[in-house]
Amino acid sequence: MATFPDRLVTFGKQTGGCDKLIKFFASFTKFVAFELQARGNKELGGDFGRMASMASNSRKTFRCFKDVENYVALKQLFVSSKLPLLERLVAVAARSAYEIFIFFDHFLLAAKTKFLARDVERWEFISCWGWFWSCVGNAITALNELQKTNSTLQKQMQSEQSEHDAQAMAKLRKQQFHHTLSVVSNISDAVCAGIIIKYDKLLLRRKLSSWHYGLFGMISSACAVKQIWDKC
Repeated sequence: MATFPDRLVTFGKQTGGCDKLIKFFASFTKFVAFELQARGNKELGGDFGRMASMASNSRKTFRCFKDVENYVALKQLFVSSKLPLLERLVAVAARSAYEIFIFFDHFLLAAKTKFLARDVERWEFISCWGWFWSCVGNAITALNELQKTNSTLQKQMQSEQSEHDAQAMAKLRKQQFHHTLSVVSNISDAVCAGIIIKYDKLLLRRKLSSWHYGLFGMISSACAVKQIWDKC
């Protein structure tokens, strides 16, 4: 079994792990910035806000090859997927929405750095629209997988052989935990994306603040970090 330092090294070598840690930091600083400004400390709150913005922009470097990765995953869904038709359609829709998010996120970065593109709000809306619906699709897929795992686990517990299948039970419980993390992570990300494209006003009839964005961003990134860590 790998030691903690070994797992830490493995985790650090994964771009996904580093990306989620930076996401947690960006969400935390956004959360702190709101709290400071709400308490009247505008200057320090502004410093934390700028730090959150820089951390968020730095994450975009990890997305350089996400277009290719997503294309390969999308192709596999069409060519070799054994999923039932409805599940495959949801997965394809989620992947397609994610591609919109990633593709237009490049335009958003260009607009923020004033390189060719200029309309930040336009590219941010299109990109985050894709982010929102990819999260919704992924949450539905994760909920479906969680339901399947729960059903298998229930049958296993009722089986006469359950006492002899401790290893299988442990594996199922681990899958159950990770599917739950995936559901929570995607719903939290959907909330963050919804705040940006103003779906909060549409669905909740109220505007959520950067405090909520920071909180749900931390929840999402913490879930993702745990999932990646368990694979190390």
